[in-house]
Amino acid sequence: MNKKAILLFAICILVAGYACASTVSRSFSSTTVQQGADLTVILTVDITGTETFYAIDELVPSGWTVKDAGTGNAEHTGHVKWVEIQGAKNTAVTYTLTAPSNTETATFAGTYMFEGMPNEAQIEGQNQVSVGATAGSTDLLAPLVALVVIIAIVAIAVKRKK
Repeated sequence: MNKKAILLFAICILVAGYACASTVSRSFSSTTVQQGADLTVILTVDITGTETFYAIDELVPSGWTVKDAGTGNAEHTGHVKWVEIQGAKNTAVTYTLTAPSNTETATFAGTYMFEGMPNEAQIEGQNQVSVGATAGSTDLLAPLVALVVIIAIVAIAVKRKK
């Protein structure tokens, strides 16, 4: 009899964990940013059940700097974290990063866990931002050199015609 009760209890806990449909999704103020510019990341917490607590751990891409963690905690390098221990509700939390000084496509990742979930889940939504060159960067050097070469060729051709 006890084995049946334990099995039934385990099944109820397992089913309750999968019944949690609450999510966290990510969006950006822009999917492109210039080198050294700021980017705002928005994490939307959508509670669809009766969960009262959750934890979020957002990983900051290498080379990016946390400028403002908002209501999050950036105490651990490379992470911004939020913990709601009671009264969880639908909300959006934001944090601001400063892009690195090199061009790249940064990939964002993070996990969350709500009350009743058996395992962490990946934050959904947008996860990539392109960092482009700023004005005056070395990425403009190649077109500038090409322009100088063209002007030199034209000047030589005009001089030979004379």
